[in-house]
Amino acid sequence: MRINVAKGELRKSSAELLVLPILEGADPVALSLKHFTTQVSSRVLKAAKAQQFAGKVGQSIVMSAPDGSAADYLAFYGVGPKGEGLREALREMTGKAVEFARQSGLRTVSIALPGRELQRPELIEAVAMAGSLADYAFDAYKKKNGERRLVELEILFPEGKILPLARKCVARAVTVNSGVAIARDLVNMPAHEMTPTHLAQAATEIVAASGGALKLKILSDTECRKLGMGAYLAVSKGSDEEPKFLHLTYTSPRPTKKSLAVVGKGVTFDSGGLSIKDSNGMMTMKCDMAGAAAVLGLFAVLAEQKPRVNVHGVIAATENMPSGSATKPGDVHV
Repeated sequence: MRINVAKGELRKSSAELLVLPILEGADPVALSLKHFTTQVSSRVLKAAKAQQFAGKVGQSIVMSAPDGSAADYLAFYGVGPKGEGLREALREMTGKAVEFARQSGLRTVSIALPGRELQRPELIEAVAMAGSLADYAFDAYKKKNGERRLVELEILFPEGKILPLARKCVARAVTVNSGVAIARDLVNMPAHEMTPTHLAQAATEIVAASGGALKLKILSDTECRKLGMGAYLAVSKGSDEEPKFLHLTYTSPRPTKKSLAVVGKGVTFDSGGLSIKDSNGMMTMKCDMAGAAAVLGLFAVLAEQKPRVNVHGVIAATENMPSGSATKPGDVHV
């Protein structure tokens, strides 16, 4: 999905769905009169009265657009009062709008942000991030993957002065969301594919794409044994899959003494070993590597954002399976 920033009159937006956030206490009719025709305003007035619309979070007016709007649908979403909760309200609004568009088979959405109170950098970024996250789907195993995904999300401003700042906000959101998508894809993959070796390969690809910003060291079973990682290796004893211990490094291009370490759990499938789990508990045990996926998503973003801090990422990737060589309760591994 493309996320664009544009300047233009709301009534001329050709997106299939045009979304307008309404602050609590604001008049949606006055807003529609300002940006649309009296015919649109009349429809909004009737809907607002019928639903007692007051701009509260959770309230919405969605209608097929009458003459006077180039969009196919108009949606007014309540986002509550100004203040700390506005960012989350805009995220919720964007998610609902994208969900409506996908369920309705629409491919383009425009979210208008008229007025300074809705044009703060953190609010613009929140809309861009929420739109991208809401459109995410893991459909790698579907024949018609992407068929219900959005093609374009536009963030629309009636005036143009905000556009340079808005583009920076959207670029940052897109970068962060690319890391989130990497983590989600890794977690969603079935365990027979998302093995420690595959996790190591994913890390290798992220490092290779970083242009030298990242480094990766992969310790083998033998190297881990020499370092005395008995507890870690004990987990892998019941699996045919070789464990992979990953150490990723990001070094800031600007000198700094600040360092940060992140550790992500990398059990690509956790059967419980000999203490096997029940069937319901087993279904999501492929998610025991979600911490590792989050670390890899983070490092993909670090390579793009280049923050002024050195970061180490550690992932002890392994499977925990119940073969005849599995660790037994009470065993001691050194």
